[in-house]
Amino acid sequence: MVLLLIDSFIKWVLIQIEDEKLHPVLLAGLIHFIFVSIHPFSDGNGRASRLLTHHYLRYSGYDFKDSLSLDNYYLQNQGEYYEALSRGETFNERMYADITPFLDYFTQGFLTSAQIVSQYIKSGRVTDNNKKPIRLNKEELQILDYIYQFGSTDISEMVEVLGSTKRTAQRRIMSLVEKEILTVEGKGPATKYMLYPPHSGLNTHSDP
Repeated sequence: MVLLLIDSFIKWVLIQIEDEKLHPVLLAGLIHFIFVSIHPFSDGNGRASRLLTHHYLRYSGYDFKDSLSLDNYYLQNQGEYYEALSRGETFNERMYADITPFLDYFTQGFLTSAQIVSQYIKSGRVTDNNKKPIRLNKEELQILDYIYQFGSTDISEMVEVLGSTKRTAQRRIMSLVEKEILTVEGKGPATKYMLYPPHSGLNTHSDP
């Protein structure tokens, strides 16, 4: 049964992409909702749905060159996320339910995440001491996104946010420290990472 649902789901997505009747962000929300409703795995369906959604947004050109991530939004609004998903107990109930609440949640999350990316752009490019732009990868942008909203972070939080190993999270954070984008406070388990310098946020440069 699950294999048939997955097969039908893939065919439906391909038809929607070809027809181009739905906005990519709206279709991304539907992809997320339907896949997680099929629930093909015993565990990890939410993460798989988010990954699938991310790849579709990248395919459709709505990932802003891999700078957009919805993971932080989900993490910060977990209660609203699960409530928005609760449109029925079974797959059939969900498919016949009004899923407007979930699409509202999803599109609001996309808008919020896009606005955060926009804030980085408006404040100027992240630069080094010679005012040359520093190229950051997706995970580094996720870290900055989180710290921008919460003021600081630690390794355990970044393991959850990035969905990575502790070693990978440490490597990404230390890369930002070496670039003088983040600074370190405290030692051992109490170590916190925040924007450098603390009083002014990112090292940025804007043309006069």
